[in-house]
Amino acid sequence: GTLVVVADGDGPGAVEAEVGVDTNHPTAPWQIARFNADEAGTYVLRVFAAESQRRWWGGLARDVLPGAPLTVTLAPAAPDRAKCVVTLTGAKERPGGMLVAMAGREATVAVFARDRFGNPTTFGGFGDEESREDALANDATSRVRVDAVGPDDVAFTASSVSNMERRFTGAPVKSGSYVVRVTVGGRAVAGFPRNLQVVAAQTDPNQCVLRGDALVALGGVVVGDVTKASLVARDRFGNACLEGGDRVMVRLLGPAGATDADVVDYGDGTYGLAFTVPRAGEWRAHVAVNGAENPTPLARFTAVQGRLTAGQMCLKVVATQGGVTSDAFALGSGVGLGRDALGANVGFGTDGGAKSAVAPAVGVETTVYIQALDFELSGREVGGREPVCLRLLSPSGVSANVPLRPSKDRSRFRATVRWPEVGEHTLVASLNGDPVVGSPTRVSVVAADVHLPVCHISGPGAGKCVAGERARFVVEARDSRGNRLVTGGASLTLQVQVPGQEPTRGAVLDLGDGAYAASYAVDQAGPFLLVLASQSSRLALEGVCAPGPTDVGKCRVDVSELTRLTAGSRGVARVMRADRFGNVVPAGPDPLPFRVEVSGVGPATVETVEAGDGACEVRFEARVAGRYALKVWSGLGREAVFGSPFEINVLPGQAASSSCVAKLEGAKTHFGPGVTAAVAGEPLVVKMQARDRFGNPTVWKRWQTLSVAASGPQEVLFTETTRTDASNRDGDDSGSRGTFVARLNRAGAYVVWCTVGGQAVVGWPRVVQVVPGRVDGDTATWRAEADTAALTSELVARSGNAFGEDGRYQAGGDGRYGVTTTARRLQSKKGLDTVVSLRKESDGLKQRLAKYEQAAAIVMEAAEASGVDLKRAARDAAFRAEADKGGSGSQSRHTRSLREGGHDQRL
Repeated sequence: GTLVVVADGDGPGAVEAEVGVDTNHPTAPWQIARFNADEAGTYVLRVFAAESQRRWWGGLARDVLPGAPLTVTLAPAAPDRAKCVVTLTGAKERPGGMLVAMAGREATVAVFARDRFGNPTTFGGFGDEESREDALANDATSRVRVDAVGPDDVAFTASSVSNMERRFTGAPVKSGSYVVRVTVGGRAVAGFPRNLQVVAAQTDPNQCVLRGDALVALGGVVVGDVTKASLVARDRFGNACLEGGDRVMVRLLGPAGATDADVVDYGDGTYGLAFTVPRAGEWRAHVAVNGAENPTPLARFTAVQGRLTAGQMCLKVVATQGGVTSDAFALGSGVGLGRDALGANVGFGTDGGAKSAVAPAVGVETTVYIQALDFELSGREVGGREPVCLRLLSPSGVSANVPLRPSKDRSRFRATVRWPEVGEHTLVASLNGDPVVGSPTRVSVVAADVHLPVCHISGPGAGKCVAGERARFVVEARDSRGNRLVTGGASLTLQVQVPGQEPTRGAVLDLGDGAYAASYAVDQAGPFLLVLASQSSRLALEGVCAPGPTDVGKCRVDVSELTRLTAGSRGVARVMRADRFGNVVPAGPDPLPFRVEVSGVGPATVETVEAGDGACEVRFEARVAGRYALKVWSGLGREAVFGSPFEINVLPGQAASSSCVAKLEGAKTHFGPGVTAAVAGEPLVVKMQARDRFGNPTVWKRWQTLSVAASGPQEVLFTETTRTDASNRDGDDSGSRGTFVARLNRAGAYVVWCTVGGQAVVGWPRVVQVVPGRVDGDTATWRAEADTAALTSELVARSGNAFGEDGRYQAGGDGRYGVTTTARRLQSKKGLDTVVSLRKESDGLKQRLAKYEQAAAIVMEAAEASGVDLKRAARDAAFRAEADKGGSGSQSRHTRSLREGGHDQRL
């Protein structure tokens, strides 16, 4: 059958054993036996084989393998702070886990090392050969620490060191609460830190204190009167004992010998003393506690004769409310002032004192007097040595001594009481432990007036609101000390201050439980100030008012950017959203949309775009100059925005050469397409009409350069004229520009350029053909040739142009018929001398012509009498003479042209 290998072990604790395959060598012919145990000690491990596992289940180990059984010692693990055991001796544990120890008594803390399984182990690496000094030094540096933190920090010192245990000792000497810390390796042991209460040790008479105002005040001890004092028990470390039970004896030694004081144990570590000295003089008080005596006197005092007793003094409370002082006791009657006599409703004390119609408020200072009972009647003064004590008991149970000092006139004792809480307070005045008349006195203290700076403000209306909507917040009333007021009745007012407006009042509703509901409304967006006021305080709250919903009727249109809009340029009008109070609405997630309608002289482009600041931009563009009307509206009712519809006057833009129009005036005959004829010497006018780039009529700018020039037989620059009519009285010639005048005196073809800013006007340049003008008789000259006695007519136009031999106008030609000296002189332009000489020749010719006409008239008359046609004969003779002279055909052609043109000259 199959051989089964089984493992088992015995020892101090349970052993877990298993046999399995070697994970590092799965195919190896061996197996691994694994053992596990939690308790330290010596274990016997057995490994044996059996034919089947069943034999092992029901029987004993039989076939132990060679080498088994094995004896193994299991050592503990490293110390674990969670398992370490701490014992504390020298202190007692009370219910609740509180440790209590006595001051000065040594406490021992023992720390036992345990590993994480609870096995005893060792701290650190201390060997057997390690010395005690080395172990202490090693433990003190980093291993185990024990200390106590409290009124006086105490570091416990190592008293014994072993590998498995550390012991520390310490003795706190100051009473109070301590925190004991035990750490291993810098970390707290389980169950620590713990609280340790150190109480005073046994009472030591050398440390006890004797107190009493009578013992220290001059004349405080009066012969024959019972003097009371108190003894405070303390241990040898000066700690006050909190428990009584000691046998205390106080003996007074003085001029009359010795007298013992009566001692009363109060059970709280204090003892009341009452004694009477029979004689005046210096006395010494010696104390013995539990049979131990203090040879040094605890107090020395001088006894005097006479003083007031508790029955001869009374407690008087004076209430100060708003500057009005009222006595708490009616002492003017002189009757007995016991509880019955002081029960009238004349003050605010109750019980042993008087009752009050007006209770004092928290934080108010009240003056209290302890005086002679008949001080008001006889003016009896206190001696100033009375051991008077005044205590104040508050509702929370806190007891406090109220300092008493002699008044300025030293006639009574005076104290100032500030009421700390709301509720019933008790004033206890005693003289040598006996209550004075009127003590105790109970005073009911109410909450003070509402002190707004410490009140709790809640609600969204305390810092923000919406224009036109009522905002609310709640004021939880508190007094100056932060006490919550649970009753109403306070007079609170609310004032709303908005910049630029008169202050308005809000509403404050008293809810009756100390809370007040305030409400207000603001109609102007922006910062505002809320001022809450009570009878004694004020509170200012800053807030911000947000605009309300957009109201179309209150929205405004800003058209300032459209006043100088020109054709083709984009103008923007801003529609400012506003609520029903006119507050500008900022940008939001769902702004009110606007629609725009436009009408005018031409088509226009308009769109609405959100500006991002709450406003809506209406972008308008038109190319035709003129007036347009825009209407901005919104909503189903098509309600128009305030200021809508509005007009926009689109002005023409700057004159552009590509759109300007230039007209030529003074031309008469057209020779062909693009050619215009003009007469020489007559004014030629070019009128330029300004047009912007869209063809809108506009005006010329002063800075624009207009130019008209002609190039041809002569270079001519047209002159610009300016109107001087009433329409140009303001001196602005921008509207009178554009008219150019020039005279082209020489005939021929000219190219006329019309430019604006150096750019040619559309349709220009143009060709102008200048032809000669009419013959001017004043400028025509007649000359006789010496050879033929024929008259040569030289026709000169006013501009100096002459006709050629073929009868056509020749610009700049000589126009010679015979002698051409005069023509050359006219064209030479030599100055005034030439003109004068020409005039003289012309006058001479005119005189000779007159004589010729007279002679011709006589001949004509004779010829008519004889029947001969002399006119025709003379003309024919002249033509023949010219032909015989050998003249060129040009003269004959010129003659024919003159005849055909009707330019026959009568001789």
